Amino acid sequence: MKIQTDPRDVRCPSCGTPLHLTGLTRRRKVQCPKCRETVDLAAEPALERAKASESASADSGAAEIVELRARVARLETLEVRVAELERQLDTATSNPTPLVERVGASKRKLRWMPHGDLFRDAGFSEEAAGILVHNLSAVRPHTISIRSPAGDAVARERAECFKDLFERGNWSVRGPFDTYAPIGERGLILAVRSFPVPAEVTAAFIALTASGFSVISRLDPNLESDEALLIVA
Repeated sequence: MKIQTDPRDVRCPSCGTPLHLTGLTRRRKVQCPKCRETVDLAAEPALERAKASESASADSGAAEIVELRARVARLETLEVRVAELERQLDTATSNPTPLVERVGASKRKLRWMPHGDLFRDAGFSEEAAGILVHNLSAVRPHTISIRSPAGDAVARERAECFKDLFERGNWSVRGPFDTYAPIGERGLILAVRSFPVPAEVTAAFIALTASGFSVISRLDPNLESDEALLIVA
C-alpha cells in the first residue's frame, strides 16, 4: 500500500540531481536516475538541514551586501561634504577675511598711522588720540583693565589718558590701578594669562598698532583673570 504525500525535492548527494518523490513505501532507499547512486531516504533530514544551512548563509551574505552598500553610500556622502569644505576653504584662502573682521569689527575701516614717538610729555598728540578713538570704535567694544607702576606719576597720567580714549571708543575700562610687580620694559604692554588669546587682547592690539603705538605682548600666568590687561609703563 502506498501512502500519498506532498511531492518533495530530494537531491542526490553525489551529483545533485533532484529526486522527485510522490509517495513513500517501506523501502528507505532509492536509486539516482543519473549516476545510479543509491540514496538513503533516512538521511533526508540531514540533507534538509544542509539545505537550510545554505539558505541561512545566503541570507547572511545578502545582509552583508546590504550593509556594505549602505557604507558605500555614507562614504560617498562624506566625500561630497569634504569636497564642499575644501571648496569653501580654497575660497576663504583666495579671499581672506581681514583680521579686524574676524575679531568682530564693525563695517568701519581702520585708520593707519606710522609708528613713531607719539608721546608728548605725559600725553600724546591729538592726531594719535583721534586715530586711536576711531580704531577702538572700529573694532567690537570690549572690557580692558589698565595699570601703571606704583609711584610713577608720568605713567599714571598716561594711563589716565588711555582710559579716557578707550572709553571714548565705547570700551569698558577698569582702572587705572597701581601695579607693584616689576615691569622691566617701558611703553605699552598687553598682558594675557594663557592661550588662546582672548578677543579683547586681539582687538586692543589691532587698534593700538594701527594707531601707531608700539605694543609689547606678554604671557603672564600669574594674572587673576583672562581679561585684557594694558600696562602703561
